[in-house]
Amino acid sequence: MCGLIGSLRSDSETLAWGMRRSISICLPKRSTQCLALLIAVLMRGQLLGLCRSRLESLHQSGLLNPAWISQQWQAFEAGQLSWPRAWSLVVLGEFVHRERIP
Repeated sequence: MCGLIGSLRSDSETLAWGMRRSISICLPKRSTQCLALLIAVLMRGQLLGLCRSRLESLHQSGLLNPAWISQQWQAFEAGQLSWPRAWSLVVLGEFVHRERIP
């Protein structure tokens, strides 16, 4: 398995392969629970750099209290905050990043 992942051309291909593999394993079972677990794992792993970058954009925008943003992310990393709540901050950070909000 390591050889296959190492032979992929980019991180996005590795991520796509991992998601396809995980989803195919989960679908016959409890697909919603598996998908939720997969997203949380990706946010703490493959997507961590993206998440942190977008949270930094949100910090710099001044739309929300930076200390509160950090507290929310730390709670997510500790398993005390659900992934959809943490992801909503990442999405808001993506919006700030794309729209170049100061």
